[in-house]
Amino acid sequence: MTMRQVSSFFDKNAAFYDTYLSHTNQKEVAGKYIALALKDMPAKREIRVLCIGGGSGEGDLSMINNLGRRLLSRIKISYVDPSPEMYKRFISNAERLGLDGKVDDIHIGKFESVSTKPKSADVVLALNSLYFIKGWVNGGARNPLKKIHSLINPGGVGVMLIRGEDSPHTKLKRLAGGGKTTGKKLEASLKKSGIPFYAEHIGSRIDVTSCFERGSNLVESEDTYKLFSFMFGDRWKSMSAKRRKTLIEEMDRLAMLEKGHRYINTDYEIVWVRKNAAQAAGTAKPLPARGKAKLSRKLRNAIKLYKDFPVKGIVFRDTTPALRNAGLFDEVIEYARERYKDSGIDFCVAKDMQALIWAGAIAHALGCGMVPMFRKDLAGDVITSLYEHEYNPNRVVNLQKKAIKPGQRVLLVDYIMATGETMRTMAMMVEHLGGTITGIFSVAELAYLNPRRGLEKYEIESLVEYK
Repeated sequence: MTMRQVSSFFDKNAAFYDTYLSHTNQKEVAGKYIALALKDMPAKREIRVLCIGGGSGEGDLSMINNLGRRLLSRIKISYVDPSPEMYKRFISNAERLGLDGKVDDIHIGKFESVSTKPKSADVVLALNSLYFIKGWVNGGARNPLKKIHSLINPGGVGVMLIRGEDSPHTKLKRLAGGGKTTGKKLEASLKKSGIPFYAEHIGSRIDVTSCFERGSNLVESEDTYKLFSFMFGDRWKSMSAKRRKTLIEEMDRLAMLEKGHRYINTDYEIVWVRKNAAQAAGTAKPLPARGKAKLSRKLRNAIKLYKDFPVKGIVFRDTTPALRNAGLFDEVIEYARERYKDSGIDFCVAKDMQALIWAGAIAHALGCGMVPMFRKDLAGDVITSLYEHEYNPNRVVNLQKKAIKPGQRVLLVDYIMATGETMRTMAMMVEHLGGTITGIFSVAELAYLNPRRGLEKYEIESLVEYK
């Protein structure tokens, strides 16, 4: 698309854009997730955020506003977008949030244009704008991905949001003749460009309740027309009746029913590009293994649920079936190895039971040591902590005093993060001995119990989330 075409699309179709936003929680989910990940940025005099394809700012500005007072007072915003109308809406939204005085570097034009030269930034946001940036897929001398990387200050981060490869939303777009630009393509382009990155998946959804009657019949309304036109673009307008029927039936099949509403899940991939403060071209984080979504589905199918175990009212998630499956066991360990291979980990640390098995295998794959924490029967001088467990108010855990030396890098491992109390206690004990926690890895997580509270400063990786 040319600059004029992009500008014209948004200026004339603002109503379609608003309709789409009213049906999806994608911006809200992504904004909160990114804000949480960025809130511990190092303190400095000024923190500049560059919004590429900033549009009307629903995602970018809400994320910036959620960074917290510690950062918000020092933030300055750069803005790039081809549409003057979108910029007006961006400023209006900024005024509503009290951020209008922070926008001081404005570029109405295409980001990949040679004449568009925004200031370097500590945080560079490209939230869905990659779909409209020309040239990033094939690379080349003027690859916009390289431009993004060059604009990140040492110690800063670039954040790109794009559809997941196996998302139901992506499947629908493919059925409609689109959906080709996904996280998988972005990863391939970054690799080709030699830009270090890592990726994570987040789940959002589109509420399509108002689009269907009973029996999978489409509701012919202005709201439905606007939503479908935005989801499928000009393809929907020119689609034959037969193809529309096929697409609607597939939407009906993929839609999830919850509390009287029907949703289409939209898996998005967040791709992080970081620059090491000491070495601008360095790799700050390892690249996770591909296929996390597929691996997650395999694990979810393997994990067995036991009601009222070990006490009444508890639903126990058992990962031993995954341990018995040699191929699946190997996939999990290989994923963890690829995820943490360049992190300089000295020890994997885990508490007794199934966590020790997973942690031992990961430690072996990483070529690092293994430090166990036991409830009892741990010889030598130990430090002990008493905490409230999900089904035991007086759970005890022990760690040998000399197991970890100050400055050694530790990966905490668990098989199920439930309430998070065990992990919070482990983290406290490791740090008491002077260890540095590089990350937390769990095979599964009971997200509905909010186990990450109090662990926000750590990087947490879970393969299966029960929501």
